[in-house]
Amino acid sequence: MQKENEGQDDVIKVGTDDFNIDPDYFETLLDRNANKIEETKKEVAWNIEWHTLKLNKLKNKFYDVLDFEKYTVKAMRTVHYVTTFRVPKMSEFLNKNIEQFRALIA
Repeated sequence: MQKENEGQDDVIKVGTDDFNIDPDYFETLLDRNANKIEETKKEVAWNIEWHTLKLNKLKNKFYDVLDFEKYTVKAMRTVHYVTTFRVPKMSEFLNKNIEQFRALIA
């Protein structure tokens, strides 16, 4: 419609403001869309936070208790490989006893 308007003579042309028949309704639509966008952003932020907390709990439960991870080293020319073990951290009780034993030896 606007393309046809641009091709007309200046006397016949309709102003660009005349194409907007109900500006209040247009503003209402813009506000409604802005509110929906904000609500969706909040939902996504909540979802991200929820999954981040779950991931952190899993990491704390399964990875933070390890002294080091399991590693695999593969040979370049053969099919051989070596894998380490997952080693859990020693407990505070065990660390304390080891330190006492070292003190006795020294």
